[in-house]
Amino acid sequence: MTKVIINIDEFSGIFFDCINHAEDHDACTIMSTLCNVLVAECFRQDKEPTIYNKGHVRIDLPYSEKAFEVFAAVEEAMHQAASQHPEHIRIY
Repeated sequence: MTKVIINIDEFSGIFFDCINHAEDHDACTIMSTLCNVLVAECFRQDKEPTIYNKGHVRIDLPYSEKAFEVFAAVEEAMHQAASQHPEHIRIY
């Protein structure tokens, strides 16, 4: 099961942690793609993900409106994926 923790706060910044494989091809493809969108946003801001390994992505970024827009959109897409694959994806 893929487990995701995401926290977007104007004061403490943006925290994202996605760990484990979804154990379902479709769910894993969706989550991998969405994680890579967030990693790309890090690189656009000249930041490195804290962890960027197979099955584990962790990102800590300072808050910005641009990052907020990207992370909020991806968070919504992850919630939709979790509702379609509740046995494989959990968002906290």
